[in-house]
Amino acid sequence: MTAIKQPVAIDVSHYKIIPSFALVQPKPFLVFTKATECYPGTPFNNIVDPTFAPYFADMKANGILRGAYHFFRRAYDAVKQAKHFVETVLPHIDAEDTLILDFEEEGVLADQLISFADYVQGMLTNRFMIYSRALLMNPMVMTTSQKARLKSIYTWAAGYPYFPDLYSEILKGYIPDQTKWGPVASWQYATNGKFVGISGGVDVNLLSPWFHAELLAELPPKTKTAFSFTLDGYKPFTGEAEKL
Repeated sequence: MTAIKQPVAIDVSHYKIIPSFALVQPKPFLVFTKATECYPGTPFNNIVDPTFAPYFADMKANGILRGAYHFFRRAYDAVKQAKHFVETVLPHIDAEDTLILDFEEEGVLADQLISFADYVQGMLTNRFMIYSRALLMNPMVMTTSQKARLKSIYTWAAGYPYFPDLYSEILKGYIPDQTKWGPVASWQYATNGKFVGISGGVDVNLLSPWFHAELLAELPPKTKTAFSFTLDGYKPFTGEAEKL
């Protein structure tokens, strides 16, 4: 069973039924939850994840930091997807919440990601990041200006080593090309984390120390004490990934 790294950060959607975040142990420091998706079909059809609003409210009630993500589809207009995402999250978000563009399909273009990011960041001042895997991100063809724009956005990278318990830092093979992509704020290192209060395996993430510190700095003083995890456990790792 995969050990849960500290600070505890998970991501969920309607595929995970969570009756109450008050019952989840170990208690998450941060939860990313799905807000919207562009559903395949004709005509263009954006949907809202049915658990987004209740999960977002429950996380806030239980002092858990929050992120909301959109699952991107390359076949549909990026700005229309971004508009739907903004309209969905706007009634629910606070200034410290993180917004994420999640792309998992081959063939997504840099211009599509930038159009989505430009719209969201033009409408909202929240922290914004892009989730994907290095295997999808690194081959993407970009102009110099596109590289500069995407390097300004944090990344949330996915990559699953055979033995994630061995590592306290994202493995080099999972880091997207840093000449094209922004710094890695979070690493999704496994999909089988076990928690009291959530049935089945859960996606688990390791926050980069600098990102963890950034989040801590934004917390109210009384909350900050509850989540003041040490950063001493993070050690550099220079080896290669076992599985890409």
